[in-house]
Amino acid sequence: MVIGGGNVAIDVALTALRQGAKQVDMVCLEKRREMPASPHEIETAVAEGVLLHPGWGPVRIDEDGAATFQHCERIVDESDRFNPKFDAERRLMLDSDQVILAVGQGADLTSIDGSGLEVTRGFIVTDSRTLMTRVSGVFTGGDVAHGPRTAVEAIRSGKIAAWSIDAWLRGAPVDPVDPLAGKPIRRATVIPLHVSAGVRSRQPRAEMPEKDVGERLGSYVKIEQGLSDAMAHDEAGRCLRCDICIGCGLCQLACSEMGVEALRMADTPAGRLAYLDFTRPANLCIGCGACAQVCPTGAIRIDDSGQGSERIRRTTITGTVVREQALLTCSRCGATTQTVAHREFVRSRLATPGHAHMAKHLERELCPACARQLGDRIGSAGAAFM
Repeated sequence: MVIGGGNVAIDVALTALRQGAKQVDMVCLEKRREMPASPHEIETAVAEGVLLHPGWGPVRIDEDGAATFQHCERIVDESDRFNPKFDAERRLMLDSDQVILAVGQGADLTSIDGSGLEVTRGFIVTDSRTLMTRVSGVFTGGDVAHGPRTAVEAIRSGKIAAWSIDAWLRGAPVDPVDPLAGKPIRRATVIPLHVSAGVRSRQPRAEMPEKDVGERLGSYVKIEQGLSDAMAHDEAGRCLRCDICIGCGLCQLACSEMGVEALRMADTPAGRLAYLDFTRPANLCIGCGACAQVCPTGAIRIDDSGQGSERIRRTTITGTVVREQALLTCSRCGATTQTVAHREFVRSRLATPGHAHMAKHLERELCPACARQLGDRIGSAGAAFM
């Protein structure tokens, strides 16, 4: 019997099966949809035969392995604080040969007894900037200082501590530490992959190939077989490039103020905007370039290429071409001017009672420079949309 609902509890349950257990029961406070373990890990455990009992809290475990549980109605209270509520009338009885608790993680601090280090709620007290403890010359970080987190955060603690230790050994002021300590540093620019708009908008996440359940039961064979080169390439193509597109929403705002609505970003659970639909501009973008002008990072590019009648304007968002449009030629100087969609957009704006007398001037293809030189009233009006 394994008590706990996280990824560690899943690992313990699967290990017990591989060690020869004929049956493994896994009991946790959370309902299945609330379990902290990742859904994939839970599905793997169920597929290998682990019996889940979600929504139960332990009351008593007897010496012979008989355990009593009461039903857990909730995990957190109205303030979203951990405060389980139980129904003592609903009981679950399970028998087992061994009971393994996997309900949390904590540091074993017995080795620092009598050292003078201050400990609060199971963590060694440190200065958050320098990671020095209350004992001069002793530094600590990672899980023992801030609790279970990611390996990346533990590495960051090591880098900050290294700066502080170096300063302390040299007799230099330890506080404040170098402002670059622990700061992420951009080391290179990664060129976006060229992925079509349709594929990038609809490419499903790659499914990791795994050994069949029958092949992995009772052994420690490698379950996940790894992605093929083609699968890894496709998975990389799904990247939204948050290092380039910072989700500021200025492009969407500019497009909306133009009245085009070709760009549409979506809210994410992380509290930022992300560009998800790369197919929308295919029919709505007019190639005006307003989005590229306001983009602070260069995530959106407007490029003109080709010669003569083959001149095109290409709109690209983080490496994906979202629209290509032919460019018109100025009837006066021969220079390229706006796209057909842009011209029609301007015409639609001027096709109102107040501008009807000016619309006839749009029959001439004029670049903004020629329009201004000719002094046409339409020049200044049309240039506002170019």
